[in-house]
Amino acid sequence: MATVSRALSNSAPVSEALRRRVLDEAERLRREESSARTGSQATALSRIGLVYPGDPINAEYGGFDAAIMSGVNRGAFERRFDVATINVVEDKLDSESYTEFFRRKGVDAIVMRSFTGRRHICERIADEEFPCVVVADRFDHPGVNYICYDSRRTTQQAVEHLVHLGHERIAMCVHAVRDSDHMDRRLAYLAALEAHDIPRRDEYVFEVIADVEGGASAISRLMSLPEPPTAIVFTDPLATLGGLRRAHELGISIPGELSVIGFDDAQMRRVLYPVYTSVCQDAEDLAYTATRWLIEELNEPSGRRLREARNAYFEVNSTPSIAPAVSVRVSPDGRRIERQEAGS
Repeated sequence: MATVSRALSNSAPVSEALRRRVLDEAERLRREESSARTGSQATALSRIGLVYPGDPINAEYGGFDAAIMSGVNRGAFERRFDVATINVVEDKLDSESYTEFFRRKGVDAIVMRSFTGRRHICERIADEEFPCVVVADRFDHPGVNYICYDSRRTTQQAVEHLVHLGHERIAMCVHAVRDSDHMDRRLAYLAALEAHDIPRRDEYVFEVIADVEGGASAISRLMSLPEPPTAIVFTDPLATLGGLRRAHELGISIPGELSVIGFDDAQMRRVLYPVYTSVCQDAEDLAYTATRWLIEELNEPSGRRLREARNAYFEVNSTPSIAPAVSVRVSPDGRRIERQEAGS
């Protein structure tokens, strides 16, 4: 038993042949137990992994990953699958393949998140042909299954909406985690400015952790600049919420003195006042769709790929308006410092 324990936990050296035999037997027993629990030999696969290339509990991920976790769990539980949350970087041993690692973890397929600098992990898993789908990222590698939203075009549309309202001092509050989604939104912002001959200002691109406090800090910083913006685009829902809250605390009128466009992964915009204009997507449904597809492929393999980029959409509500004739500058303690011509 001690040898089996060492082979399963990799806590002490065992021969490669023995370790493989132990893993194979553990897999066989787990499948038999799964079949007995469900009462069907046809349903032997019962556990998927939600895999992160690092710590799964990370404030930098913002509220988006809470929605992802909810969607994965909903899709799995509907099909009587369990979900294991896995840190692939910290837990995997250098001596084992990804397939061996996931078998040791007791999962038959994975839904995976990917971030800049760790995308190669998804490609290596695909090369091993372990069942996997990546959510909220896209890949040129033909073996990687993925589902994501394409928000670049819609974000550019949102920035251009502000330009058409007369705004030239447009800032962006963007998530500090540089995955493909947020890089797209940053590039869309810059493309819209360039298309309308509006000079890029580095101080108007403010990186934050995508939570309530991050959005609040963006307002405090941006609105105290010597030339504060007249409009701000937020790339995440919780940052939008924090920004709106902080503007109210500082007595900044929205949209009279400051126009705001936010981002919404679900329906947050509808529970706030004023209802904010936003680029919209449904993160929970994204993960739900990925999970259902993965389980269907496990149960009835078809060899088909999932490579889908959905279009985000732009919804105009109450938070942008025509650029003010005079811009407002407010210190973090709420003092009105000065007022300037908005076009100056």
